[in-house]
Amino acid sequence: FRGPDHNGISTEKGWYTEGAVARTVWTVRLGTGYSTVSVVGNRVYTMGNDGRQDTVYCLNAASNGAVVWKYSYPCPAGSYEGPRGTPAVEGNNVYVLSREGDVACLDSTNGKVRWSRQLKTELRMNLPGWGLAGSPLVHQDLLILNAGGQGMALDRTTGKTKWESGTAAAGYASPVPFQLGGRSCVALFVAKALVGLNTADGKELWRFPWETKYDVNAADPVGVPGDRMFISSGYDRGCALLKVGLDQVNKVWENKGIASH
Repeated sequence: FRGPDHNGISTEKGWYTEGAVARTVWTVRLGTGYSTVSVVGNRVYTMGNDGRQDTVYCLNAASNGAVVWKYSYPCPAGSYEGPRGTPAVEGNNVYVLSREGDVACLDSTNGKVRWSRQLKTELRMNLPGWGLAGSPLVHQDLLILNAGGQGMALDRTTGKTKWESGTAAAGYASPVPFQLGGRSCVALFVAKALVGLNTADGKELWRFPWETKYDVNAADPVGVPGDRMFISSGYDRGCALLKVGLDQVNKVWENKGIASH
């Protein structure tokens, strides 16, 4: 989600010329949902729901969006119907997370299941009101998820739990990786705060309280070069710029100029 650097910035060049007009090349109906697409070469990976089940699709972008493979599992559509997260692709693996806590690793070439888990059932995990919404983050040997009180990490090869944080309901944003003092960290917008975690073991480095109506912290934290991080939430909550360290976080400013739902 938001590209290989997790910042929403494309490094592709030469795809636009002055005066060019966009036109639809192909359209594919996939059901309902909020997943965007992950693109690797000519392969496009995304998800949809038909009211009874989620389906993960691999499409051929160079062949009118033809379905290369698809993988389905039972999942009710829920309110605001369909999956919220976007598949993450790393090497020959595709990782997906459903609103109900279904997580799976699929072979990117044929869609066969390498491993799968049901977090809600296995861990008796409470889900936020609109279901899990963060996209999976592949980081080194981990698959990091915004699930549980303040995230969890699975071994990306086996699916086994590496660290977890209890059964409390999660926030809605995707995990965002960042480096601080030479240490690998992850920023996670949980239900009532922004937390900085040590990636290796999930240990909390710092916490910035941020309560929003209905606990909707959904927009990803945005790293600002240096030691700053920008956060924003809807429902008139507003935004803030934070200065982060390895063991503390301080507010630089806060206002209601931006309130990202």
